[in-house]
Amino acid sequence: MQDHFEDKAEQRFTDAGEEVLYVTNPHFLYLFRAIASAFIMAVLFFTSIFILPWLPILIKFLLGCLLIVAVCYFVFKYLQWRRIECVVTPRRLITASGVFTIRSSEVPLERIGEITLNSPLFERLIGVGNLRVASLGEDSDINLHFIPQPAKLKAAINRAREARNTKGTGAAAPAALFSALDEIVKLGDLFDKGLITRNEFERYKAILFARFERDHGAPMSGDS
Repeated sequence: MQDHFEDKAEQRFTDAGEEVLYVTNPHFLYLFRAIASAFIMAVLFFTSIFILPWLPILIKFLLGCLLIVAVCYFVFKYLQWRRIECVVTPRRLITASGVFTIRSSEVPLERIGEITLNSPLFERLIGVGNLRVASLGEDSDINLHFIPQPAKLKAAINRAREARNTKGTGAAAPAALFSALDEIVKLGDLFDKGLITRNEFERYKAILFARFERDHGAPMSGDS
């Protein structure tokens, strides 16, 4: 199943002239609630028909309606699951989802800030977790749920960022400095407009400072 998603993504991005470094979709656990709901309603409905035939018709009718709703919910979630994907390319992170209308969002690798991995105990036991990718500037953060082997996705993103940053070292350092300062100015605008808090502003600014120093071996001077 995973190979099917990878082949589709690679073909689509290759046709667009962009290399695919890593692609994944949510684990089948994403459908657990929908499957459980449909199963429970099926058990209740058929129990009322074959084991408890003396139950009032109205109760059986309501159980039948709830079963139809549960099945429709499962079908919807399944189609949604089939459309969710996360793709890492040499220049951006892209996510796509939707059933009737595909919605996609992307973050350039240079705008990616902190990557947080969260795996509750049960999900960790089966190799599943959640990933939150903080975006610097005006891009929205990306939240990924029920990702199989999330550490691999995080590593792929970091490798792509490092490879892209390597291309920008040396003569490109001044341009990177101006780019980082521009990002801080944008963060200041967001803070002034009340769209981010003071703590978020300081955290994102510190990430920019640390990333520039790490990539170019020189600290950024000046405060914002």
